[in-house]
Amino acid sequence: MKKVISLAVISAVAFTTLAETRPFNYNFNGEEPTGYRKTKTNPEHDTETIDVAIFIDGTLAGKKITSISVPVTGNVSSLSGFGAFLTTKLATKTVKGEKVNNPDICAIDATLVDGVLTATFTEPYTITADGVYVGYSMTDASFKAKPVAVVEGYVEDALWYRGSDANPKWIEIGKTIDKSSDLTVYLEGEFAPVAVKLSDLDDIYSAIAESGSVEAGLIGFCTEPVKSISYTATVAGVSKSYDLDFSTEIPAKLGYPFTAILEVPAVDALGEYPLTVVIDKVNGILNTAADNSEVSDAKVLSFVPKNNPLVEGYTGLGCGWCPGEYVTLRQMHDRYGVENFVAVSYHNMLESGCMVCLDKFPYNPSGIPYAKINRCVSPAVLDIPVVWAKERKKLAPGEVEVTLEWADVAKTELTAKARARFLEDDEDSPYLLSFCVVADGLSNPKWAQSNSYENYEPTGRFAGDYWDLFVGAGSPVMGLVFDDIAVHYPDQTGVKGSLPTQIKGGEWYEATFSFKPGDLVNVEGEHIINDFNKLRVIAIINDVKDKNVMNSASSLYPDGTGNVEDLSGVMPEAAPVYYNLSGIHVKNPSNGIFIKVEDGKASKVRF
Repeated sequence: MKKVISLAVISAVAFTTLAETRPFNYNFNGEEPTGYRKTKTNPEHDTETIDVAIFIDGTLAGKKITSISVPVTGNVSSLSGFGAFLTTKLATKTVKGEKVNNPDICAIDATLVDGVLTATFTEPYTITADGVYVGYSMTDASFKAKPVAVVEGYVEDALWYRGSDANPKWIEIGKTIDKSSDLTVYLEGEFAPVAVKLSDLDDIYSAIAESGSVEAGLIGFCTEPVKSISYTATVAGVSKSYDLDFSTEIPAKLGYPFTAILEVPAVDALGEYPLTVVIDKVNGILNTAADNSEVSDAKVLSFVPKNNPLVEGYTGLGCGWCPGEYVTLRQMHDRYGVENFVAVSYHNMLESGCMVCLDKFPYNPSGIPYAKINRCVSPAVLDIPVVWAKERKKLAPGEVEVTLEWADVAKTELTAKARARFLEDDEDSPYLLSFCVVADGLSNPKWAQSNSYENYEPTGRFAGDYWDLFVGAGSPVMGLVFDDIAVHYPDQTGVKGSLPTQIKGGEWYEATFSFKPGDLVNVEGEHIINDFNKLRVIAIINDVKDKNVMNSASSLYPDGTGNVEDLSGVMPEAAPVYYNLSGIHVKNPSNGIFIKVEDGKASKVRF
């Protein structure tokens, strides 16, 4: 099934609608677009023609395309030959040995005024049930311009691209670069006040005799905000109706995608069954979208393992791009909590000590920042949330739970107790548990975080929570509080004997792990843990054959709490401390430029 956007035919409404003109655009959040250009190292020609298109499928059948507009970014002085086109398929033809765009409906001239390309079609085109591609063209004589206006986030069919030199054949470049076109198509017709299409329905896993939940992809084609939906879910012959109110209204925009978690009925027998969901009403009114249902598979199991993909980040104070990982992990903790989002940060490069507490790591990247999820997927650090969400939907073979308590009245030793269970019997199980101690709330007035985001603007993906610590904040950044820091991690691929080789499905297996917090130091023998009550233990199910992680869980703190706090103030005053430009502490600086840290403020000085 397609996972992002697929549009559907809207049926005739049972009430009066008026003809009007409305924009269709994949820039749903109104972002300021950036420029894009696919380049070729050694172009073969003096000019290159760039063609860009989006697809509108049969959802809007019957609506008429009247015109388009799109911003053209950057320096436009080298651009010419502006045009617009409509086509049922993206194709090329060969003219004098060169591939050129070959639209089968129409191609017209466009104009560029004040950085905006516009075109009005002589004959408005009526969208059919098969849909249509809408696009624009231009020719560049410099090969330096980045004129294609794009916004963050991939939407299916929202950015098709062809460069006559760089890629003569059409490609859906949006999926590769995680962008969508900022092209606006103006549509004329009658639009229903409420119409919500069910575009996608995940396969689900539920426990026997327990109601389940499924993530549904929805698309609004409403002239009014969506406040609620009513739906019917049917599985194994059992149907049940539900009402769902949205805490935040869904905007009234054509083709606006959103997701919802829908409840499904309980099933009393193990097995695999078809699941059907129908969106019956929107805002209490009959849903007018013809394509308002979807079918997926529901697997009923003895239990559903809670899936916590393990996120491991490799970072360092001297790394200017590592703040992106800092922000991402904090945002994820705020959204999901440590019970649902499990992360470990390894400080292992560009530092002489500080938060470097391990002498070996599960993985040694060639550069940082770097991230691994379950030690088998390597997303860019800013893409961790999207990739993690995909991994979380998978069915884990088993689950693990872990608690952490003081082992003695004097509070000198902590003991973690973990238990794991698996779905199926296994006579030769590849699984072992490992335990990683992480520290939250680490801080020191001497720690200087390099920051390559100091000249960024607080817009788009750099405007969320915690970005204000880095965007426009100068470099280095002082007074940060660090969480998820690995301070003790023996047996990183699994503790021998922690799980039996013969496993019976559904049976719990227990293991313990003890350590003395007072013994934990960094690689220079320094005690850096600010508060032993801010320690947690991550229990990890390792597949020793494939060398992957299958699941994980975090304990709470020893006192039973577990919130990763928002602590980002400047640390107390301290005597001046000096670092070189790589962030390494220098006791007696001389003959060069250094970073001076005093009273929580950093400045560059020369000796």
